[in-house]
Order: sequence, then C-alpha cells, then structure tokens
Amino acid sequence: MSRFLRNTRGVALILTILIVSLIVALTLQFNRTMRTHVVSAGNIGHGLKALYAAKSGVAYGLALLKEDSPDVDTVQDDWANQDKLAAMSAGSQALFDGGRFELKIMDESGKIPINDLIHDQEVNQALKEVLRRFLELDEFGLEHEQINTIMDAITDWLDPDEDNTNPFHDSEEDYYMGLEKPYHCKNGPLDSPEELLLVKGISPELFYGTDEQPGIGPYISVVRDSEGSVVRDGEGKININTAAPMVLRSLHEDLASDTGKTMVDEMVDYRINADDEALKSSTWYHDAGVPKDIELSKKIIKTTSDHFQIKSVGHFGNMTKHIVAVAKRDPDRGDVQTLSWKIE
Repeated sequence: MSRFLRNTRGVALILTILIVSLIVALTLQFNRTMRTHVVSAGNIGHGLKALYAAKSGVAYGLALLKEDSPDVDTVQDDWANQDKLAAMSAGSQALFDGGRFELKIMDESGKIPINDLIHDQEVNQALKEVLRRFLELDEFGLEHEQINTIMDAITDWLDPDEDNTNPFHDSEEDYYMGLEKPYHCKNGPLDSPEELLLVKGISPELFYGTDEQPGIGPYISVVRDSEGSVVRDGEGKININTAAPMVLRSLHEDLASDTGKTMVDEMVDYRINADDEALKSSTWYHDAGVPKDIELSKKIIKTTSDHFQIKSVGHFGNMTKHIVAVAKRDPDRGDVQTLSWKIE
C-alpha cells in the first residue's frame, strides 16, 4: 500500500511540473503575441503619419507650382531648385514632431512626349526625328538596325491600325502573339513609360540602364489623367529651358554630333544664369553660343511647361510612404490640378 502511495505522489509531481511548464509556455507566447500586436499597432500609426507627411509634401509642391509664373519655366524656378526643396524638407521636421517629407518635382515637358508621336492617326515627323536622334546617341550603344527596329515597333505600338510600318517585317500581331508569353499589340497610347518594355527591341537594360550606360526611361514622358485618358502637352513640344542635356542634343543633328556636346554644355550653363526675360525667347540658344545657322524647329520646342511630376516621400519612425502625383498647371484658370495620384 505504501509503495502505491509513493508511486501516486511521483505521478502528481510530474503532472504538476507539466502543468507549470504549460502555463509558463502559454504566458511567454501570450507576452510575445501582445508585444507583436503593440509593435504592429505602432507601425500602423507611424505608417499613417508617414502617409500624411508625404501628402503634405505633395500639397507643398502644388503650392509652389501655383505660385510660379506660367510665362516661362526654367531650371531656376523654386520648384526646380533641389537645394531649396531639400531645405524645406529638412524644415518639415518641425511640423510633424518626428516626421518629415522629401520632395522632388520634375518637368514632364522637358522630356520626349512619346504618345505625341502619333497624332490624329498621323506620325509626327518632327518628333519622330527627335526620338531617332535620341536613340542614336553614343551613350546607348545601339546599332543602326536596332534603332530602325525600335522606331518601327514604337510607331506600330502607338498607331491605331494593324498595319506594319515596315512591310518587310512580320506583322506586329504575329510577332507579339508568337512570344513565349504572348500578348496583343497595344495599337494605342502608352499608359506609362514602363510599357515600352513590352515593345519589340526595348530590353530592361536599354530602358533602365546599366552601370556602364544610361537608360532611356528617365527621358520619356507619358501623361494621362485620372480617368486614363491621354493628356497632350504642347502637341509634342519640349521645353528647352528644362530638358536634360541628352534631350537637348536630340533636337538637332548638329547638336547630336561630338562638337554638339560642347554647344549643349554652353546652353546648360547659359540657362542657369540667364534671366526669365531672356529665356522666354525660343531662340535664346543663339545667345548661348549656338551658331545662327543651327535652327531648332518651332514644331518641337517651347519655353513653358504645363505638366509636372511630384514625388514625395514621407518618413515617421521606421515607416516610409511614397506618393507620385502628376499635376497640370492651367494658366487660364490660374490653378494647378492633380491628374493622377499613386501611393507606393
């Protein structure tokens, strides 16, 4: 009998140890779960604050564009001055008690408006030559045949018909539907510059660039409104006051040459220091040292801008929110409207 009692006491001890161990394990798990929930709740709160900081950055960008004179747009304007924007971003910390926004505004009118290559079912020949000269720049390292293929493919992708630009090539639909992962030719305007990656001849390396060479993506403009409709900006014209050097070199065959690089450098230096009155003229590049016999076609250049991309990054704690907005400035109405808004 005593042996049986001793055995029972041993079982009770084991059960007690097991129960205590289970309680400890459950307590630790509950503690871990609660800490996770607390951190998650904190992250949600920080995420919302970071989002509102980013929205504030967009609002500030819109205000800058509204205050800016629509008579001429240059790299000297406040919205284009990265040092001033950086100072404002740093000062925004005082507004958010631990948060801040980073702001960058880019002129979409200083890029190549690729959707304007096709207008009313007709090819914009002046803009087509700009795009060709752009692709021919040494920086991209493209062969002549590659450029021809890309030019034909872009035209076929944008135009509304099924006809092939080059009758000696396979039909556009046959090519795209014959791919390993087939899709139809768009036969319409691009929704974004990245859509060019679907076009025959354009590789990710060409679009995004590599360590050795730049990509074409940053120099291409696609503007659409909130309903997805194409927004035309100046009928295919490019603002020479804000265009990047590689775009400026594409505006004339002489500027695309080796000696043209020097002329473009002089243009870039000139527009940094010239006053607004001088930069209103579409022929100011002659004052910058470009010979009189080099004339940029009025069909492809302008000195004002209507569409801008605003990139705002909000920070709070360890959370970051990105907003990319496209805005249109309407000089007649004296306001700026947001065409599209994307949170990343």
